[in-house]
Amino acid sequence: MAFVRTKKILGQDYAYLVENEWTPKGSRQKSSKYLGKIYNIEKKEEAHWIEGEKYEKIVLNLIKQEWDNHDSTGLDLKFGVHGSQFTERSQTTSITTADTKLQTINCKPQTSTTNPVPLVLSGNREVVAKMNEGFLCQHTIKQLLEFKPTRMDKAKQLANHLVEAGIKLNENMFIDLCEKIFPKEKEEKEEVNNEEFYY
Repeated sequence: MAFVRTKKILGQDYAYLVENEWTPKGSRQKSSKYLGKIYNIEKKEEAHWIEGEKYEKIVLNLIKQEWDNHDSTGLDLKFGVHGSQFTERSQTTSITTADTKLQTINCKPQTSTTNPVPLVLSGNREVVAKMNEGFLCQHTIKQLLEFKPTRMDKAKQLANHLVEAGIKLNENMFIDLCEKIFPKEKEEKEEVNNEEFYY
């Protein structure tokens, strides 16, 4: 399982995706991908609500809400999608920022069968936003979007993905989220036999 680790170089933190692997000397961490420079973003408010019907839409809304809860003023950071294949009408490279409507983030790409994954950008470079106890970046966003809410016993896994992406929900909000996205337990109904039994 891959997870985000930080490394300080000349006083600046950078994020890497690492995996554990077994060697003759025991478990070792191996970097598998560079994720970008880390920007610490201070929280300015706490506001979440469950919005949307489908899981992907709900998660994208929660990510955008958490982004809006933090103050990135002066950091030249943008949250959204870039690349010509991610725009509905334009063939040119564009960036959809958090200031625009979220529907533009959910648009279907023209050259791919999957929806684009939002990014945290500084200029045209992909970076990592340190929020709460997690890191908002393409990896953690993709991990959340690819999660399949098939059974309620996977709620702990969902909670871990949210924390890793820097999304902090209180207990009641998380319960509301689970009740919204996980399928309802089927109530086993006893079949009633209308036949009469005589002893």
